[in-house]
Amino acid sequence: LMVAMTLTYCTNGAAQDDAARDAGRALARAALESADSNGDGRVSPDEASGPARLFPRADHDGDGYLTLPEFEAGMVPPENAVASSVATELDDETLLSRLQDGGLVIVFRHGRTNRDQTDSVREAIVGDVTAAERQAMFLDCSRQRTLTDRGRDELRETGRAIREIGIAVHDLQASPMCRTRETAWLVFGRVTPNDALVDPQGLAERRRLAGTIPPAGSNQVVVSHSGLVASIVWYPNNPADPSQIGLPEGTAFIVEPLGDSNYRFLAHMTAADWQRLADLARNRD
Repeated sequence: LMVAMTLTYCTNGAAQDDAARDAGRALARAALESADSNGDGRVSPDEASGPARLFPRADHDGDGYLTLPEFEAGMVPPENAVASSVATELDDETLLSRLQDGGLVIVFRHGRTNRDQTDSVREAIVGDVTAAERQAMFLDCSRQRTLTDRGRDELRETGRAIREIGIAVHDLQASPMCRTRETAWLVFGRVTPNDALVDPQGLAERRRLAGTIPPAGSNQVVVSHSGLVASIVWYPNNPADPSQIGLPEGTAFIVEPLGDSNYRFLAHMTAADWQRLADLARNRD
């Protein structure tokens, strides 16, 4: 249930858009009816499956229940859904050359975290607070799930691999939360916080980032959270089909920006994939 409600759809073509919206509405109603054990037309935290910490993200109006519009918000494509085609799977040589040549956007999910920790900064994301209060909440790592030592080591290894590959980065923007900012620093040594990468309502800005073509010879990097990464690249449009395996922490998608908030999927990268490309780059030399 909670996994399904984090998805935002990217489709291609008007007929497919209509079909996807109809299918999404049917899926949303079926999911609600399946979870609604007492038949009152809404789902309480006790009825919802998945980690309890995810419930507030789906409860958009904060009333303590999930209703049909909230199910549909995660399952029905918006009217202005991005046209995002799926590229032919790239071989390592081609992908390495494209990354070195630039012109791509790399979308990371933050690194491995302490799963026994929970976030308590919801008011910073959806609350009516000042900019200073919001920044203070995001900087308070004691109120957030943070990276594990293993996660940090894996990110350092990914950073070394990316440097060996020779990927030029024009700009890097990340969610302002501690685990995303630290992920950016460990891999790339830089970060610019962007609230749209933590705000469920920031989809238009996330699409703009993914669709903006960087300056010649460079790439753009975005670091965010699972559901918001999924809102940039819809799972079923991924040849690797991560809907079957989730979106592991520390992995990334590579997309080709087409301008005007449009883009297409190129690759799904794990830490092992980055290392394999680094080995290939080293052998080229």
